[in-house]
Amino acid sequence: MIPRDWNGPAIWGREHMGIEFSSRARSRMADMSKTDRLIATYLLDHSQEACHLSSAELAETIGVSKSAITRFVKFLGYENLREMRVQLASTRLPVIFFDDFERGSTLDTAQSVFEHSANSLIETMSALREESLDAAVQLLGRSKLCGLFGTGGSFPILYSAFHRFQRTSLRMILQADMHMQLEIAANLSPDDCALVVSHSGRNKDVMRVVKILKEGEVPIVSITSNPTSPLAEQSDITICSVAEETKIRPEAITSTVAQMVIVDTLFALYVEHIDKDPSRFARIRSVIKETRL
Repeated sequence: MIPRDWNGPAIWGREHMGIEFSSRARSRMADMSKTDRLIATYLLDHSQEACHLSSAELAETIGVSKSAITRFVKFLGYENLREMRVQLASTRLPVIFFDDFERGSTLDTAQSVFEHSANSLIETMSALREESLDAAVQLLGRSKLCGLFGTGGSFPILYSAFHRFQRTSLRMILQADMHMQLEIAANLSPDDCALVVSHSGRNKDVMRVVKILKEGEVPIVSITSNPTSPLAEQSDITICSVAEETKIRPEAITSTVAQMVIVDTLFALYVEHIDKDPSRFARIRSVIKETRL
């Protein structure tokens, strides 16, 4: 956990409590009942109004029972409604808009870009669930082969995963062409696994791949920014990234930073818990060393 007295970035600090509520709610959305999802959606869309309402007023406004509000508060891990309302009060974060950058210096622009990316990382860190990470690493560890699937802006994340895991005992397969991805998906078995990356979780090409994977009973780990997406619903394990959208920097770009770090996290956990033979890394370092002047 990053200490609260850390001096950067500027977005970290008082607003973190609001970030935490938003992350908690979005990351648990896939596990919620219909009633809980209704409550979460209202709170995310009306945080400034909801933070002033009692449990009875919230229940009446949303159209659920008072006990449903109490269960929802506990479900997200809060001690009581008051604790959740404190976080709701600061849910709306200051968003960096790129249309004002020309009035600042080059370093002002750079600082804003770095702060926005750091904000995405902090939100994603708050949303991470230990059980999902553990389950993903255990699945990778017992799989004979891992297929990597995604398109567009998600492909660099997959390539990063492919590059990282080349240093491990896990065999991975990756192709940029979507037709070849379909063929790879068709050849995987229940003894293998798939890592699917999609910011929206709704890409048609990606969901065609997922359909084939499900038909072959291939376990799926997904990385997405949309916990209620078709991809998340079809996945065995979902790891969520969190990103805020700005006027001309879409959230898909910001989520790339967080998703890259999720891949790095899976790699680090795999090395720590699955690949414990240092000689493998020594051999790879020796080979790579020969490529340098």
